[in-house]
Amino acid sequence: MQHETAVAIELERPTRVRLPGAGAKGGAQVVDEVRIWVDDVDGFMAAVRRHI
Repeated sequence: MQHETAVAIELERPTRVRLPGAGAKGGAQVVDEVRIWVDDVDGFMAAVRRHI
């Protein structure tokens, strides 16, 4: 069985990004949070800590 955990990454300030696609969810967007699914939370956090 695979275990996944949702991780929310809050950015320091709103950031403009360009997403693929068109319409409401594509093109230039301003984001203040990124959400991802990770299989190995401890490994993910260890990698994050090495870069912050």
